[in-house]
Amino acid sequence: MFRFGARTGPGYASPRDAMTKGPREELIYVPCIAPAGRHDYLATVDLNKQQVVHRLVMPHKNDELHHSGWNACSSCHGDCSRRRDRLVLPAIGSSRVYIADVSRPRAPALLTTVEPEELAALNVSTPHTTHCLGTGDIMISTMGDRNGQGRGTFILLDGKTFKLKGTWPAGDAAAPFGYDFWYQPYFDVLISTEWGAPAAFSRGLDPADLAAGRYGTHLNVWGWTSRRLLQRIDLGAEGVMPLEIRFLHDPKQPQGFVGCALNAVAQPEPVYIKGRRIEGAPQMLQLSLDGRRLYVTDSLYSPWDKQFYPQMVKRGTMMLQIDVDTERGGLSLNKDFLVDFHDEPDGPVLAHEMRSVLITGPRDEAGTRAETAPPTSGWLPRQQSRAVSERTADRLDSL
Repeated sequence: MFRFGARTGPGYASPRDAMTKGPREELIYVPCIAPAGRHDYLATVDLNKQQVVHRLVMPHKNDELHHSGWNACSSCHGDCSRRRDRLVLPAIGSSRVYIADVSRPRAPALLTTVEPEELAALNVSTPHTTHCLGTGDIMISTMGDRNGQGRGTFILLDGKTFKLKGTWPAGDAAAPFGYDFWYQPYFDVLISTEWGAPAAFSRGLDPADLAAGRYGTHLNVWGWTSRRLLQRIDLGAEGVMPLEIRFLHDPKQPQGFVGCALNAVAQPEPVYIKGRRIEGAPQMLQLSLDGRRLYVTDSLYSPWDKQFYPQMVKRGTMMLQIDVDTERGGLSLNKDFLVDFHDEPDGPVLAHEMRSVLITGPRDEAGTRAETAPPTSGWLPRQQSRAVSERTADRLDSL
């Protein structure tokens, strides 16, 4: 699989190496959510062609694919036996977890599935964020119990067989709500965030649910080695729905940031790209390794898209590129880049989180890199490994 030389595993030795030595991204994977009655799929987007070149269709309807994650990352950069050749795809609508074989980057294939009944047996549902661990396991946050009420906890999959191993916290520990998470082994901590109860947010945003406390306002601090919930930090009324959370790249800096989703007011003038009006706003982000290109999609979650941006649902979403001036500062929308999900073969779809795929290897006579070349992605998290020295290694973010 991917190597920087014969003695390295996936990813990069440091954020600086990723920025200065990483190849330019050529492909992006993006889950596409289809209307009821159709199947979601994983789209492979060729960034040079600005079009979808492959679709891995899921076998079930109403999955609501959402986020994704790799089976291996920079935590095993020093292990040449490790390969980044699987993509984990939790479905927050059906509580399935799909595993895709991406050893052929331009043509992913479905490998196996963790079924919702397996999660229900552990009293969890609605899987969200995926991270690969230095131990080889896959960790996924979950947002609900088997009945769709709020329950924030985590499950573990075996990183080779992708069999469900159980829950991560010690005993029956759980937060009232779940969503995203990041961990920092140097400080022996994991911090998780809160969206709300799946039974509430799956039917749209209702102010009555906010008043009834069916949405979260806390950051949950867990002991990384103890696997226990140590502290809950209340962000108050201004911190309703703390969602994506990130630490700084430097593992010795005890700082991070989180975005809270509820209160914001902005009414910009309509923007058009290639004659197409942009609906909604940037939702998911994927930054290139050199920091010069920021890819964005504009779908959040299909029930909420239908509620707030019905025209976007009707027309389909878009992938856009924002150019980043790393010398003088500033952002500008690239008017020459557009991946339009309006004209998909079976009709418009909603594209959500992106996962960049960097292909290395020789080019053919036409200048195209071999399809069998292994994928890498944007900066992935530095995880705790079998060695104690992993605690002091540079941590890599997923953007």
